[in-house]
Parts: sequence; C-alpha cells; structure tokens
Amino acid sequence: MLTLATQIFATGPLLARFGIGVAAAALPAVYLGAFVALALAPWLALIVVIQIVQRWANFAIANPARQVLFTVIGREDKYKAKNLIDVVVYRGSDALSGWAFHGMEWLGLKLGTIALCALPLVGFWLLLSLGLGRAQARRAAQRVRVSA
Repeated sequence: MLTLATQIFATGPLLARFGIGVAAAALPAVYLGAFVALALAPWLALIVVIQIVQRWANFAIANPARQVLFTVIGREDKYKAKNLIDVVVYRGSDALSGWAFHGMEWLGLKLGTIALCALPLVGFWLLLSLGLGRAQARRAAQRVRVSA
C-alpha cells in the first residue's frame, strides 16, 4: 500500500523536482543509512524495518527512475542493456553479496562490521546513480535540440 500510494501521489513530482539521478540514488541512500544503523545497532527489529524501507524505496522511487534512464536510448540498445543488467548485474550481485557476506562471517566479522565494509560500495553506487541521472538529462536535452 505504501508503494502504491507513493507511486500515485509522489513519484512523478519527485522525479520532476529532483531529477532522475536523485530518484535513482534513493535506494543506495537507503542502504547507506541502513548499513550505518546496522553498524550501530545490529538488531533483528532494525533489519525488519530496513527491509520494509528498502522495498518501498526500490519499487516506489528507484525502479521508476531506472526505467526513465532507458528513455534516451534506442530500442535495441535498451533491450540489450536491460538483459545484461537483469542477468549479470542483479543476479550476479545477489550471488556475489551472499558469498561475500558468508566469507566475512567465516573470517569472524559480525553484522555491524560487515555493514561498515559495505559502505564504500554503496557510496559508489550512490555516485553512479547520480552520474547516470546527469547523463540521462544530457541525452534528453540533446534529443530535444535535435528534434527542434
């Protein structure tokens, strides 16, 4: 319900006001805050709250923003990129993060420390999202100039 309400009433205005990059960076921003919170207080209740906020931010804000990123490229490139991202990036990162987590546990690291270890990667993800948003805005502006 939270995702639906956000998409109906807020996602469009958020994208228009802050841009695609900021909206795409919403999910890594949630993870950044979540990992800091987990480092300070690695509690089960916090993990549940983080999971809810993560899913909400992903489906209500970040995913629509990611879809807008594809509006400035051709159809063939879009489908190639989407397949690569879905198979290699999402599934590969799921597998890699699971292996990395278990490897760090095997090394004796606790949840809070593992969360801190993830911060540089999440920071890179956030900066990448902002950069992709700027690139999308430039390409969109070029399309408008070319068609005018």
